[in-house]
Amino acid sequence: MSVSKVVLLVSVLTVIFFSGCSMKNDFHVTLPKEYKIKQLDYVLSGTNVQLANKQKSTGDLDIFDTEFTSKFEKSLKNVLNNSKIFSEQSDNKITIKVVILKNDAPAFGFDMDVYTDVSYVIKSFSGKTIYDEVISAKGTATAGEEFAGVKRMILANNRSIKNNIKMFLDDIQIKLN
Repeated sequence: MSVSKVVLLVSVLTVIFFSGCSMKNDFHVTLPKEYKIKQLDYVLSGTNVQLANKQKSTGDLDIFDTEFTSKFEKSLKNVLNNSKIFSEQSDNKITIKVVILKNDAPAFGFDMDVYTDVSYVIKSFSGKTIYDEVISAKGTATAGEEFAGVKRMILANNRSIKNNIKMFLDDIQIKLN
């Protein structure tokens, strides 16, 4: 391989790496220790997370990771369990159905904003809907925080998901209390 081809190959790979064209949505969501929770008189008996189909989506679903929904569900379950927002002993059993309607991420940029819309539906054990809301959140990462585009995209995505789940917790504490 000639030197010019090696230089071209390295240049192309560098541009792809730094522009954020290739990324993995590998996120981990936790709440700050100082976050205050009002425990609700419900027992969570199950969660289900899925991606919206094209007809129900509210925007782009920039999902570059085949395990995105399972990672979202795992993060949501961890936050719900660790926060102890739901009682362990109650006659009020609920399920949460989550539909990711939008996960809109830029292909490149210095400041990367990811916008996430998520539908949360909580139903009682009898099937009655007791909560049905769409939560919209934004996560931003700047070039000053992370120079590599891929890492900046992951950071912005993590923040968008974390903000969305936190807003969901805030909302259900008001509406289900």
